[in-house]
Amino acid sequence: MREYKVPTLDYEAVAALDDEAKQAALDAYRAEVAAFGESLATDARADEETKRALDAAKYDAAKYKMASDRHYDGFAEHLGEIEQILAETPALASMPDEDRLRTAYYIARGKQPTAAPSAEALVAALEKNPDALRLVEAHLVEKLGAIDPPALLATAGNASFPASIKEKPKTIDEASSLARAAFGI
Repeated sequence: MREYKVPTLDYEAVAALDDEAKQAALDAYRAEVAAFGESLATDARADEETKRALDAAKYDAAKYKMASDRHYDGFAEHLGEIEQILAETPALASMPDEDRLRTAYYIARGKQPTAAPSAEALVAALEKNPDALRLVEAHLVEKLGAIDPPALLATAGNASFPASIKEKPKTIDEASSLARAAFGI
């Protein structure tokens, strides 16, 4: 029986390369896996262990491709959880490797708690949704209406003072001091 060499890739070493070199190394690995698969397809005597090794190499090629793809941010960090999801979800086994990994990645990403949006992001979202903005405005008007602000009288200048005094003065001296305090003199 013919001896086969299963393709391997040291992903940690490849991850340290710049983007262009990393992509070239991953492309070369995928080409090597494809050539290995073709050689097994033409040899009817290939044993089951070798075919399993080919499947593992194809899976690794898909995994490395997704880990290096910028669209799948954090794929490498979530790899343990992705592998666990794949092991716990037998329905994903019938899918092609990249689809399985992509689905498990989205499941893992969906399980992660999300940070609360910033105030700027909330305001931007409200501006895009007029119904929500009207609802917030109505809520604020309702809350502000519950507060009893003091009635103010405008003067000819820039100052304003309360229209009603909290406590009524009992003497002229009290009235004078309250008036001086109201006018800031």
